[in-house]
Amino acid sequence: MFALQRQVFSADDERLLAVVAATKPGKAKLRQKNTLLCLTVKGNVVAIHQIKVTHDKVDTYSKKRLWHLDDLKLVDGVDDGPRNREFILVFDKPYRWIASDVAEKHAFLFSLGKLCTKYLDGGPQLKNVRRQAGGVSERQGTEGGPGAASSPGRATPEPTTAQEKDEEYKELTVEEETDTKIILDNCEWNVGDTAVFCDRLAGEVDALEAANIHAILASERQVDSLMEAIDKALDLLDNVDERVTEYERMLKKARKEAARVGEEETTLTMQNDNYNRLTSKVQLLVDQLDMSDEMENILRSPDFTTERSVLVCSHAANDLYDKLTINLNPGLSALDIVQSSTVKFKELQESLANKFTLFFKAFMASVEQQLTGKPEKSQKVSSELASHATRFNTMAYLAPMAIWLRRIDPPSRFSRFTVICTAYQTVCQQLYERDVKTFVSQARHAVTTTKATLKSDEVVDKRRIYAELVENVMSSLVRLVLAEQTFCVKLFGLGGDPLSEQTAALLSPPGKKDVGSMLSPSHANNVSIEQPVTPFMTGKVVPVATATASSPAEAFTVMDMLKTLFNNIDSELLAFVEAGERLDYFNAVSNFVCLDRHVAETAEHSTFAKNLFGACLITLKRQLDAYVESCVADMKNYKTAKKTNLGILPFINSVMDFIKHSEEISAARTTRRAVLDKVYKTLLDAAFDALEATAQDCKYKDVVMFENCHILHDLISRLKLEVLKEYKAKSLEKYRFHLQQYVQAVIGRPLGKLQDFFDGVQALINAGWPPQEVSFQSEFSKQELRRHIKETPAKEIRKGIEALYDKIKRHLCDEANLLVVVWGMVNGEFVKRYELFEGLIEKCYPDSQITFDFTRDNLQTYFSDTERHALKQ
Repeated sequence: MFALQRQVFSADDERLLAVVAATKPGKAKLRQKNTLLCLTVKGNVVAIHQIKVTHDKVDTYSKKRLWHLDDLKLVDGVDDGPRNREFILVFDKPYRWIASDVAEKHAFLFSLGKLCTKYLDGGPQLKNVRRQAGGVSERQGTEGGPGAASSPGRATPEPTTAQEKDEEYKELTVEEETDTKIILDNCEWNVGDTAVFCDRLAGEVDALEAANIHAILASERQVDSLMEAIDKALDLLDNVDERVTEYERMLKKARKEAARVGEEETTLTMQNDNYNRLTSKVQLLVDQLDMSDEMENILRSPDFTTERSVLVCSHAANDLYDKLTINLNPGLSALDIVQSSTVKFKELQESLANKFTLFFKAFMASVEQQLTGKPEKSQKVSSELASHATRFNTMAYLAPMAIWLRRIDPPSRFSRFTVICTAYQTVCQQLYERDVKTFVSQARHAVTTTKATLKSDEVVDKRRIYAELVENVMSSLVRLVLAEQTFCVKLFGLGGDPLSEQTAALLSPPGKKDVGSMLSPSHANNVSIEQPVTPFMTGKVVPVATATASSPAEAFTVMDMLKTLFNNIDSELLAFVEAGERLDYFNAVSNFVCLDRHVAETAEHSTFAKNLFGACLITLKRQLDAYVESCVADMKNYKTAKKTNLGILPFINSVMDFIKHSEEISAARTTRRAVLDKVYKTLLDAAFDALEATAQDCKYKDVVMFENCHILHDLISRLKLEVLKEYKAKSLEKYRFHLQQYVQAVIGRPLGKLQDFFDGVQALINAGWPPQEVSFQSEFSKQELRRHIKETPAKEIRKGIEALYDKIKRHLCDEANLLVVVWGMVNGEFVKRYELFEGLIEKCYPDSQITFDFTRDNLQTYFSDTERHALKQ
């Protein structure tokens, strides 16, 4: 064991505690110890090593496998008989071993169980493991761990501290190992010397034991002194125990007294709480049943004709509502006085509600009579729609009572709140229908008048005037809807807290008056009469509530009310814009852009306005798409009887005017930029396709192409729209290509036979003839060259240039204004050919002194004089 410790474990600072020689079942019986299982500890880490033993002249040991104690799940001794050497260790899987000796097996498992108890909490399950290292001993139960109890009635002896220390192996220190080696080196290791050495060691041990006995006898006096001190301490401890007993008796009596005082305090606290609760209930009951004579007179004989009286009545009505809706204990509610008061209050509330309902219906009838009896005033086209601010201010003071009626009689099919809402709808719907129809009819008339009075050369102004008119109509209708929505929310308390929010928004505090004598004392402290100021036409919009009705039967939300009041706006608006589109299809984009902006602005203020005008916007979008489709179809079907001098095609002008007009009226105000971009792309794609198709049927295709592409490129460049960049590049590419093609075609062969002569010279050179040998050909000799030059004098060249200018002028149109550009390119192409011919003369006829009858400067003069003379004419 010493050699195993030194060779294998000392290098890693591990201490060997137990070892057993074992092999796995199924192999031949152990004749030699080939495998060892070792228990080691290093600090607080316990490990089980499988050591392989190699037998040679000297045994050598090597580590084969390692398991940590934390991974051990079960230790089974498999104790079927006293000679059974088998045992099982379960880690990640069961490992079955057969020990070489039964005693070694039990000693190993005993040490393993001790280490589990010492280093693990709970530890693995131990089965058939003896509690003592040797002899007849108990075994662990099948379910117990290292700390499991033994069978009842049998003692469970625990190993003493001395035994544990004896069983633990302690490695020699360096000094002890050195001394041992010195002693052993001084001995002669034969049989006789060994006996002498043993006798010597035995004598030294006897001497040490004798010294120990003398030391014990010498300490007897100290032991006696210690025992006396212990006896005195025990006496003192008895005295302390008696005093503690007395103190406990005294404290027990004090605890009883404190408990009695605590019970009395709890009783008093409970009585006080009950008194306070009873007082609050009684006060609540008194507040509910109490109503002053002034308050009762106000409720029985209400006055709804003035703002002050309506506000006082609304406060009294809300106080009455609070009395009826207060939560009382069922026992209190059963009292006769409470029931009789509740009946009385309900009668007052029903009477007040009926009186206000009748008054409101009569009030709306008078409003209808006053407004319908007035003669309709003529409105100018630029004026706003008839304002209802006077009606709003006249009715605003009734809002507190209308809100109170909504609280006590929520909207349902036959509720009184529904009755007053129906009365309001019936009257106002007629008023709005009349005003909207009159306003839109006048605007429609203005559109037709505008067309009749404007001249044909003022088309742009006509479209601008129509855009302003559409803006005025739509903004007036939007303001009308938002103003009515705000008033309905504040008058009827729809979509919010009808008492606090709506009443607070309705009233402002410019002046206060004392009316405490008219109210009950409890109510007068919290109420003040304020002069109402109506903010309905100040521009502040009250958003429509998104909450749903409180019950399926609730009929009057703001959305439903506005639908009834403005049931003709969409039809009148669509009739107006359709009239504008019949006059000029360009008005379709004006209608769409204007209405789109208003829908975006009202989306966060009014759901009704957004839905109403949003539906109209969808219709206008469809009309705009229909107009674009018709334009595309017209361009596809465009036919012209002319074959020459077509100029700028009509559909090119129409597309450009449409895009320019759309950008002028939108000016980044529309939120649907993508819609306009898509329209632009559709129209330009169709315009390019139709332009190609039309040019194919013309005599001068290139002229039609580059003139119209020039117009397209010019306008697209000025608009500076990101979405039209590809069309800008496309139009420029086509313009340059067809312009070059036209110049090549129109210039033709201005030098006549001289042109043919040099073409033949160039053909010979291209065929591989050396330039110096060209003049040796009879048809391309120097004499032939001089003859051709003589037949092409400068006078003829000048006439040809003048004729070419007149021809180009006939081909081009004035609208494109490209004559100067084309003439400049023709000039450059003519000079380029002249320079080519001069180069051939120098290359093929060197030193011949042959020159043209005109120079490059003469050509430039001919071109400039021809252009100047034409401009003077």
